[in-house]
Amino acid sequence: MFRVRIQAMLVLALIFSAIGQAWALELRNRVDVSVSAEVRYDRAGNVHVYRYRISNSQAAAQNVWNFQLIMQTDGLVRDIVAPPGWARPSLKAKGTGHTADLRAVARANWSAPEKARIVPGATLAGFEAMATASLPGIVDYYAEGYARPPQLPPGKVPPGPIPGYDDVTPYGPGVVGRTIGPVSLDNPLSPVEFVDHLISLKDEAVELDWIRNAGFIQGLDARLEAVNIALLAQRDNIARDTLRALLGEFEQQRGKAVTSEAYGLLKYNIEHLMLHLAKAQQRR
Repeated sequence: MFRVRIQAMLVLALIFSAIGQAWALELRNRVDVSVSAEVRYDRAGNVHVYRYRISNSQAAAQNVWNFQLIMQTDGLVRDIVAPPGWARPSLKAKGTGHTADLRAVARANWSAPEKARIVPGATLAGFEAMATASLPGIVDYYAEGYARPPQLPPGKVPPGPIPGYDDVTPYGPGVVGRTIGPVSLDNPLSPVEFVDHLISLKDEAVELDWIRNAGFIQGLDARLEAVNIALLAQRDNIARDTLRALLGEFEQQRGKAVTSEAYGLLKYNIEHLMLHLAKAQQRR
C-alpha cells in the first residue's frame, strides 16, 4: 500500500512538473547581443543617418528577432529601413505599449520572421534610421530573442503586464544596451552648458569603451576645459579654434582610440557648437 502511494505521488509530481513547464514563462533574454553603430550627416536631406549592425554571439541560446531604438522624444526619426527579409519597420509614438515605461518613450521597431532572425554566431547589418531636428546622443536599445509566447493557465492571465516577464527590463523580457541615436536639440543653446553636455557625453563614451586611450582621454579633458575657460572669458574665437583642433584629433584617432560611435557622437555635437558660435559672432 505504501509503495502504491509513493508511485502515485511520483506520478502526480511528474504531472505537475509537466504543467509547470507548459505554464513557464521563457524569457527572451537568452541572446548575447552587441550593437555597433555609425552616423553621418546627409546635408542634402538635412538628416542624420544612423546605421546599426547587430551581432548575436555563439554563446547565445536564442535567435534575435526584434530590435528597438529607444527615444525620449517623438518625431525625431522620420524614416527607417530594415535588412532584407525583415518585416517593414515601424515607428511607435509615445503613449503606445502595454507598460508605463513603454508609453513614456518613442521607439523605432524592427522585427523578423523565422527565416531572417539572427542566429547565434551571426551578424546582420542594414538597420537604418533617418532623423531630423536632432543631434546624436547616447540612447537605449532593446533586443529580444525568440521564444514561445507565454503559456498561462486559464483564469491566471493578468489584465496588464505579466510580473517577472514584462518587467525584466523597462521595455520587455529581452535585453537592453546603449548605443547612439537621435536626441532633441536644446533651444536656445547655452554654449557653456553645451560644453558640460559634451563632457558628459565623453565620460559615458569612455565608460562604454568607445574611447580607449588614456593619454587621448586626458587630452580631451584638457581641450574641453580650455573651451570652457574661453567661453567664460567671452573669447569665442579661441573656443572655436580649440574645438577645431579637437575635431582634428578625433579624425586622427578614428578607428584607433575612437570607435565609430564616439566619433559620430562627438563630431556632430562639436560642429553644432562651432556653428552656433560662428552665427553668434556674425550677429554682433
